[in-house]
Amino acid sequence: MRIEEKELILPTLYIIDRDGAVSTSDLIKELTAVFNPSGEDAEILKNRRDTKFSQKVRNLKSHRDSNGMGVYTNINASGKYTLTDEGKKYLHDNLVQVEYLFSNKFHYEEVIKAVSSISNSREKKRSVYVYSEDEMISEGKASERDSVVRKRSKRLREAAVEHYKKPDGKIYCEVCGFCFEDNYGEIGKDFIEIHHEDPVYQYSTDGFESYIAEAVLKLKPLCSNCHRMIHRSSKRPITIEELKKMIMR
Repeated sequence: MRIEEKELILPTLYIIDRDGAVSTSDLIKELTAVFNPSGEDAEILKNRRDTKFSQKVRNLKSHRDSNGMGVYTNINASGKYTLTDEGKKYLHDNLVQVEYLFSNKFHYEEVIKAVSSISNSREKKRSVYVYSEDEMISEGKASERDSVVRKRSKRLREAAVEHYKKPDGKIYCEVCGFCFEDNYGEIGKDFIEIHHEDPVYQYSTDGFESYIAEAVLKLKPLCSNCHRMIHRSSKRPITIEELKKMIMR
């Protein structure tokens, strides 16, 4: 799977809004870190320093009259991007979804699917719900986000707990095997944190109950310590398998 130029627009607007005026070189560095391109997009172009991915980032400027960047951004005297009012509005309407992708490190193909769904949602006149880990870490966590997402996040957490329970009715950390109930008794029953291995998102018009069975497979139960270690690095959350190898040394 390869990314399209239009799927880079929202992440680009996010970076511009966060950092102010941004050059193409800055964008290449930032977007490469977020998407971590693989496969054909990671290949170096013949007689060039660019990969196919970085060339698409460059094309955001050269194709700006046709790809939408001409509407969402301006180019200042230094050749750097700034946001137009239309760009700020488009980003604001999709900010939660974009922040979610920037706050996690997912597989390249999964990021492409998520960004594509977010980008296409406007054309299809429907919104995309994203289920952040913050909504699903523990029971009853307070949230200022949309009540629909909050309720669905609670339901998805409950489904994940039931899915990963062992025959003894207990739930264990996927990395270290810790069980809160074993260590804390009744107060620890069903307590666990839920980690997203892949993006968990859904069109608002799709049936939620039928989506649950697919979504729980993208989630893994983790104890608080292991979950924090996975996200310790701000640059790249490590994988469950990587953390397992660390604690087995």
